[in-house]
Amino acid sequence: MYTCPHDLMKLDIDGSATSHAMKAYNQEPEQCWECYACVKICPRNAIEVRHYADVVPLGASVQPVRSSNSITWTIKFRNGTVKRFEFPVRTTPEGSAAPYAGHGDAALDELSDHGTLFTKGTHSCDSSQFIES
Repeated sequence: MYTCPHDLMKLDIDGSATSHAMKAYNQEPEQCWECYACVKICPRNAIEVRHYADVVPLGASVQPVRSSNSITWTIKFRNGTVKRFEFPVRTTPEGSAAPYAGHGDAALDELSDHGTLFTKGTHSCDSSQFIES
């Protein structure tokens, strides 16, 4: 299953890397964006990561659980206090969003032309900054 936008998660099929067969791990922790995509999608809530100190104090833990319409963040503090925060994640029914509705097909031949982005009213800039190739 694809989970990490930076492709850092790897499944240790035979247990040679983690000593636990069929266990996923972060193969390059220093490259992690801390987006929590892996934590949110894990069906067994088996991934726990440290969170930023301004949200979760040192020694505490955080575990997000995602459902089809919300995400619940459970924070367990060092003293045993548990707090849960639930937030909606969708404004439309799951699978109903049409992000490209009303837009035509992409003109792939325009991708190599740097000026296209700024000539169709999408953005504005000083085009003299571009290096002609």
